[in-house]
Amino acid sequence: MAATFALDVPAQSDLSDEVEELVKHAQDLIGTSRAEATHRAYASDWRDFLAFCERHVVEPLPAGPVTVALYIADMASVRELSSSTIGRRMAALSVMHAESGHQSPTEHPQVRKLLRGSRRMKGTAPISKRALTKPELSRMIAAAGDDLADLRDRALLLVGFVGGLRRSELVGINVGDLQLGPDGYALKIRRSKTDQEGAGRTVALPYSTDLSLCPVTALVQWLEAAEIERGAVFRRIRRGGHVQRERMSPQSVNLRIKQHAKAAGVDEIGLGGHSLRSGFATAAAAAGASERAIANQTGHKSIQVLRRYVKQATIFDDNAATELGL
Repeated sequence: MAATFALDVPAQSDLSDEVEELVKHAQDLIGTSRAEATHRAYASDWRDFLAFCERHVVEPLPAGPVTVALYIADMASVRELSSSTIGRRMAALSVMHAESGHQSPTEHPQVRKLLRGSRRMKGTAPISKRALTKPELSRMIAAAGDDLADLRDRALLLVGFVGGLRRSELVGINVGDLQLGPDGYALKIRRSKTDQEGAGRTVALPYSTDLSLCPVTALVQWLEAAEIERGAVFRRIRRGGHVQRERMSPQSVNLRIKQHAKAAGVDEIGLGGHSLRSGFATAAAAAGASERAIANQTGHKSIQVLRRYVKQATIFDDNAATELGL
């Protein structure tokens, strides 16, 4: 998503050589800053819109108001995305059209009316997935079978929970990101939502005293059974137990969590990929881990966001309402 930027300066003939050089440097800095910010904020949203247009064989740039209206309906009613996500993707469309010299279709009266309707229907408060508890995780692991899909999912659940990982981080793991040592796996997370520059962080996956809940054991069993030596760790499996080269999608993590919860008799309402991450933060806090230690594992940049995870799952702890004696 490139853009052209200019400074309001006098004609070049009126500038000294030194000032001309400074103007050039300033223009380079403006252009670089804007392009990087746009890429970080909107690149994934623009790819989502391109995929929608490709599926429905419509022109993405410039996009017509009808195309954008259908895209909003798809996000709001079919995929049930949050109002904040829909709003951000509309901003990405607007920026891309403006930088390409086109009028933004998001300004069309009918599109704006549709956006207002989606906000009223879905509300504006962020929707949070509830934390998966340790007992619930144990029940799901115990109820899983021994075929390839179950071996994969057992490793998926334990690595996601113990690692405090986002679903995108989880499905993005490659064999080369794992280093096995005497204490367990050191997992290199190369890129994440809050690390767009790719600095990376290392997550500990220690051995567990309970082998049935050990992420290291589960991961080794899955990799050996699937004969995976390089590339994606968590892969798609076709019917008949055929392991594919393609990695699982983030959306499939949600589905597998819900399916295993249902099979184990765990309430699946409110569960999703983020439930593993929030479950880790909540369980670690309950066990007495410091906020710093939890953030080191999860990669949280904001302690306030981390505290929100824990607060949502512990609203009945140290609460005045529980002291009423009713």
